[in-house]
Amino acid sequence: MTKPSRIDWWQVITDLERAEVSHERIAAECLRSKGWVDNLKNTPGTEPRFHDGAVLLGLWAIYCGGPKRSAPVLALELVRKG
Repeated sequence: MTKPSRIDWWQVITDLERAEVSHERIAAECLRSKGWVDNLKNTPGTEPRFHDGAVLLGLWAIYCGGPKRSAPVLALELVRKG
């Protein structure tokens, strides 16, 4: 059984930075502010809205050379209560 996962937005933005895509460019593509990009990268657990995430993954695919489905992910640990 595979563990549930979510996109690692910090890594997505870091990869874009390494590809010389600025936070300003990312913000413009998502129709958001640079502060929104900074917050998404630097606040653990922050998730973009669906459309914004799709745009970010599209940018990642263009500039980082991989299909969207290959974007960096974080494995989530399931916690059992009881």
